[in-house]
Amino acid sequence: LSYHNQMEQFYHWILNSMLLTGSYDLKLRIYNAENDYCISFTNFDNKDPILDAKFLSDNQYVASPKNSTIKLYDITKSIPISKVKTNSFGYSLSPTYNNLIVSGHHNGSIISWDIRTKAQVNEIKAHTQPCRSEERRVGKEC
Repeated sequence: LSYHNQMEQFYHWILNSMLLTGSYDLKLRIYNAENDYCISFTNFDNKDPILDAKFLSDNQYVASPKNSTIKLYDITKSIPISKVKTNSFGYSLSPTYNNLIVSGHHNGSIISWDIRTKAQVNEIKAHTQPCRSEERRVGKEC
């Protein structure tokens, strides 16, 4: 696999051997892991490091750059098809059912979003320190 220019921040698998990676080099890359082929890469228009991203389906994924937005992408496009502005940058994203995304934030909040309407559904002031995902940062705050 062709790697990012700076330290890789995360990776996320999905069925069909696709691998989603992101980094402080401002890019998201999608690979076909069976043949080491880079399917696509995205350079964000905001010029901020990528903190997390997750596949929602075989053809959509969400990303959380360090500019207090959550962006929805179609796998065939290099620009977001939808954006949600948040009150604090999101360290982690967790897709749920019914088009909801749960995000853990720098300000300690856990927020759920309806990605279709761009509306905040719920916010929990859970922590006094940044809330990070356990699945990739074992032993940290959240």
